[in-house]
Amino acid sequence: MRSRTLREAHEYVRRMRPAPEARPAVWHAYHQQTAAVYAQVAEVDTDHHHEALYWVSHVRQKLADVEGQLPRPRRR
Repeated sequence: MRSRTLREAHEYVRRMRPAPEARPAVWHAYHQQTAAVYAQVAEVDTDHHHEALYWVSHVRQKLADVEGQLPRPRRR
């Protein structure tokens, strides 16, 4: 889905939000997609450009937090 407004973006990410007990990898994918949605909206909803950029930053911080919970790949 391509959101055209910040309101549409909020609704879209709310609907696709994983369950609280979802694995960190699921939350990681969700935050990646959410950041992309808000970044796209920042380009097209010029009335809410700065607010959408705030959400991009906010979600990227959540993404960084989740990355710390992901299992590390084993080295051979």
